[in-house]
Amino acid sequence: MKLFVVHTHVCTLKFVPKLSFIQKQDLNQLQMEKFTENCLAENRMLYYLSQNTHLLDDNHVGLASARWNEKYKCVRLHQLQLLKPDEETVYAAETTDKWYEDSEANHPGMQGYIHEIMNRNGWSNTNSLSFYSNNFICHKNTMVTFLKWWAENFQYFYNKHNNQFHFNNNYRRYNPKLHQAYFYERLTILYFANQKYNIKPIGGIESHVKLS
Repeated sequence: MKLFVVHTHVCTLKFVPKLSFIQKQDLNQLQMEKFTENCLAENRMLYYLSQNTHLLDDNHVGLASARWNEKYKCVRLHQLQLLKPDEETVYAAETTDKWYEDSEANHPGMQGYIHEIMNRNGWSNTNSLSFYSNNFICHKNTMVTFLKWWAENFQYFYNKHNNQFHFNNNYRRYNPKLHQAYFYERLTILYFANQKYNIKPIGGIESHVKLS
């Protein structure tokens, strides 16, 4: 496996264990000429990988926050290398089938943007399982296909709205510096909600692998 573990603070990345399958990445040090704004959060890494798919040099790849061990107590970061998803399976940290209603409850006005994404892609599904936070692991081929779609749609909506999105926020952990990122997270959510992958919660991997 190759797991890209990301953050914007070097000090936080220092606490990530040094393991062969982990590649630490300071999001502020990505070598890109555009889309470098901090407000894009980890979406910068998705765009970077979409332009550098040669970095996906293992059959099993993923993206994780450097704060994984703080956010997800049930499975430790070093255990993720045990996951070996096939091309039909995606493991995710925060699975949900309530993303449509929760998006509007947490970010009033977001549903309008969700429908823009759906209309552009010919989708109508609002209750299938997907996941939050861009913390997920999948097969390399699954990731490459996703990143191609994601980069195209990211650039379309970034340019259409000039990276300005007008929705309100009731989310208790809302960070105004990352306002735009909450919209771009919906791209990932909607993509996987409208595919036929078998999405499994990483918190349930005890039933799939022997943890060490």
